[in-house]
Amino acid sequence: ATVQDALAEATSGDTIALQPGNRPYAESPTLAGQISVIGNDSAYRANGNNAAFLPTLSHETGAAAIAVSAGSSVLLRNVAVRHMVDGPAVDPDGAGVRIENIHVNPGQTFRVGRGVRIANATGPVISDSRVNAVIGYGILLSNVSSGLVSRVQVTGVDSVPGANGEGIRVLGGFGNAIELSAVRSTIGPRILLDSTSGARVSADTLAGRHRLLRIRTATGATVITNNVFSLNQQSTDPPSGGSAMDGRAALEILESAGVTVS
Repeated sequence: ATVQDALAEATSGDTIALQPGNRPYAESPTLAGQISVIGNDSAYRANGNNAAFLPTLSHETGAAAIAVSAGSSVLLRNVAVRHMVDGPAVDPDGAGVRIENIHVNPGQTFRVGRGVRIANATGPVISDSRVNAVIGYGILLSNVSSGLVSRVQVTGVDSVPGANGEGIRVLGGFGNAIELSAVRSTIGPRILLDSTSGARVSADTLAGRHRLLRIRTATGATVITNNVFSLNQQSTDPPSGGSAMDGRAALEILESAGVTVS
């Protein structure tokens, strides 16, 4: 009946199958051990990949919608998260995680909750996912190495104290890649590489009268290749007061050596 019921029965290596119902799962589970949580996506596919037909977690209590315990190894696939309170949609710290086709606040216009935060991990993957109408950040990789963000869309991110509203922020870590993704309508930069080493940003689409890609105090071989930047005003952006006000720049590189742009 609930995700927590399934977690109580599960042992290492098990898969928990979530079904879409007539209401969301109103719980904030913590995933521990080697576990897979996979939503049934039959109705989602049959209705043109409409996230309203995915199993949905309603984040009404707890620090995060889905927490992942340190040392765990988790696969999370085909699930929607709707925030009612602040906190990350998925929050692994010191855990291995693969996130596929996760939708945060699908279709919402008011902004609440945060996106996906991964900290102190090696090799995490976020793919084919959507983050919409959040505050703080869309995706945050903090002290992550060899992480991959691929085919992700982030739209609508406001700032809060301590989090500047970046679409995708990579803080510290080594060898992370952002590819084939699109970011729109964020208060902070669409993508920020912050004090990271050896990052790669490839085949992404960033648009708006804003700072689109910002690289700050990066080290190692940072590769920026085959991206599309548009500084045109977007319908989802607030009205621009002019370039002196919005600081627009397709690419801004600060105190960073070894950056290759092609």
